[in-house]
Amino acid sequence: MQYINRQFSFVILKKYYSHKFTLTPVKIRLQLRLYKSYFERIKMLKISRKVEYGIIALKYLHSQDSLCKSKEISKKFGIPPEVMAKILQGLAKAQFIQSIQGAKGGYKLVRSPAEISMKDVIEVIDGPIEIVDCVLGKDHCPQCGVCNIQGPLSNVQEKLCEFFGDITLVDLVR
Repeated sequence: MQYINRQFSFVILKKYYSHKFTLTPVKIRLQLRLYKSYFERIKMLKISRKVEYGIIALKYLHSQDSLCKSKEISKKFGIPPEVMAKILQGLAKAQFIQSIQGAKGGYKLVRSPAEISMKDVIEVIDGPIEIVDCVLGKDHCPQCGVCNIQGPLSNVQEKLCEFFGDITLVDLVR
């Protein structure tokens, strides 16, 4: 997907800018970054990379009988070690996994996979699921008080949380 976005961005750049000036590699990289950030903003309801990593780690810990080190998981799945360490710390703090200190330490799954919902994982790693700020009572919106979609969006928010709450680690392990 990333390659397609870059290729698409380059075609756009070539089409619109080739007649104005010559593109140097630095200008191309800068424009690709701008287009990449644009494409990332238009994606809706995307699960973050950190949540993906958390689910990968939980699924891996479920499949292992012995303790697993953070570096082992990050190396096996190509995840940055610092990111994996932070994710595992958060999951341990939420008591999904247990952290055992020491040279022979590591992480192990302590909750049953049937008890761990995708909603729980998302909320531990990224915070509460929110489709818009006003649904959770954040008053940042200039339309607050006159908005005609807050009620319907609250229903969508509720259904989305219910949907993610119904998906457990057992469903993801299959």
